[in-house]
Amino acid sequence: MLEDAIGRQLIADVPVCTLLSGGLDSSAMTTLAARLSDKRIRSFALNFVGYTENFVPHPMCPTPDGPYAQEVANFAGTDHTEIRLSSDELMDARVRARTLHAQDLPFTGGDIDGAVFLLFKAIRQHSKVVLSGEIADELFGGYSWFHDTARVEASTFLWSGNFDIARQALDPRLNRGA
Repeated sequence: MLEDAIGRQLIADVPVCTLLSGGLDSSAMTTLAARLSDKRIRSFALNFVGYTENFVPHPMCPTPDGPYAQEVANFAGTDHTEIRLSSDELMDARVRARTLHAQDLPFTGGDIDGAVFLLFKAIRQHSKVVLSGEIADELFGGYSWFHDTARVEASTFLWSGNFDIARQALDPRLNRGA
């Protein structure tokens, strides 16, 4: 079914590319797209200036993605590009205004919105069609909390505990006792 779904998405009159994080979902999708396409697939990964060099593991991200994305790109034979964003780019007032303006609901992903906006702005120079592994974790039970009995049996949403995990991961003051 995955081959069929990906193969159907490769039918386009413009170049098709993939988002490749190096995780299972994007790696499988990119490898299948490269195998099924009659053209060389371009893959793109997102990274941040200084991130790999200063990486600190945390519950939401135990390893940096970049090395895995590059390894998959080499294996699949894609034309791979790593888009590196700086803090200055993410904090640019025009980027923040554009991402807030584009919101459909009163919801924001914080700096993730700006990063995604800048990633797609860079990709747009090469391709108009992008395949991603988004929603695969939801479909295939890829998130760790899908396998946490306490969360599964709780009378709330499975992901509601993630806000505490993310808050602890992002605020080192909350990890002092750990």
